[in-house]
Amino acid sequence: MLSNLLKPKHTYDLIRLGQDNDGGYLIEKKSAKKTKHLISFGLADDWSFEKDFKKFNPETTITCYDHTVNTGYWFVYLWHNLGRLIFLKISFKKFLGQVNKYLDYKKFFSQKDTKHFARALGIGDLNNVIDIIEATNGLDNVSLKIDVEGAEYRALEDILKIQDILENLVIEFHSIDIHMNSILNFIKKFKLDIVHIHANNSDFVHNKMPAMVEMTFAKNPNKIKDLPTIPHELDQICEPTRRDIELLFSQ
Repeated sequence: MLSNLLKPKHTYDLIRLGQDNDGGYLIEKKSAKKTKHLISFGLADDWSFEKDFKKFNPETTITCYDHTVNTGYWFVYLWHNLGRLIFLKISFKKFLGQVNKYLDYKKFFSQKDTKHFARALGIGDLNNVIDIIEATNGLDNVSLKIDVEGAEYRALEDILKIQDILENLVIEFHSIDIHMNSILNFIKKFKLDIVHIHANNSDFVHNKMPAMVEMTFAKNPNKIKDLPTIPHELDQICEPTRRDIELLFSQ
């Protein structure tokens, strides 16, 4: 069961950006419109959220960081799918879809105000590591998207340091059963309001607590109902082959 501190206080004016199921996120409309810069950590082979954000607010600059996506990544990606085509593991149509994904990546990130850097969210002195402070230096009206498979906990203190320039924070918390104290301490210090929470059903549930949740925070969000709506009408199951997870909160 989740702490009541993780529960939105009201129902807010949200929009869903990104592909269906896993990869799509709910974000508050007004603060998304006010965003000048979207800084996104965690990319892999899905930039549908960033593409939809750009359509929703064309004036936004978009900077993505993911150290795993580089020339070697795409070489393996395309070679692997070519092998699957040769051995009849996938259709030619499916293979063309994988090639088009690479071409879409090149097209989207070749725009002058949309960039991807092969750097990791973290701490330390390695050349391919970047932290929140450096990534947002000199910016204002920033929205953050963070989906970095557990590294988000290293960034929470830095997020608090730059919270005055934030419009939105979309973040996926992993292994929350062992990190709940860190999450609650963060929420108590964070000025932005919780506007959405949803369980990612691709991981386990223990003692009525999901191991992974997606949360959205927003600055001065527009309220449309006094009581929260959980699940939100725009929510989608992350993994369609598994049942959704009901969120239960303590009183």
